[in-house]
Amino acid sequence: LEGDKSGKKKLKSLSRLVSHQSSEIETLRQKLSETEKNMTSQAAEMNRLKKRIGSNPNKLDEMLDEYTNNITRLEKENQNLKDEMIQKDTNTESTLKEKENELSLLKNELDQSHEKMRTILLEKDTMHEEMLGLSAAYSNLESEYNRINSGSDSGQAIGDNFNE
Repeated sequence: LEGDKSGKKKLKSLSRLVSHQSSEIETLRQKLSETEKNMTSQAAEMNRLKKRIGSNPNKLDEMLDEYTNNITRLEKENQNLKDEMIQKDTNTESTLKEKENELSLLKNELDQSHEKMRTILLEKDTMHEEMLGLSAAYSNLESEYNRINSGSDSGQAIGDNFNE
């Protein structure tokens, strides 16, 4: 029973861990989606501004450099979020496998304990039956002994009366 309770506790703990990590992964996916949307909108804005400032090449170069730097920074953030999400997925899978292995070991231990208990109960039943048989045999021997003793006592009493 203790192994079963421990397994249930570990299963609940595993559920909470998986749920927590799933929510973290979902948050990362949302951040990734937002970052990709931002990159797309900034690229569109960069193209629009490029057309608008076409008359002044120096400002256009500065703005293009700034937007290029922003896009590069956002791409790095995007990649970092992807890497973090992959790492969380890997950690979750690893933790889940460890907990499944641990749960499997606990189930095996529980099965072994149940088998030992069955064996002990069978041995107890066998000993009980043997004790009943021994008690019956002892009772029969005692009855036979008492019968023989009572028969020899009456024989002596008859012999004593005969001798008188």
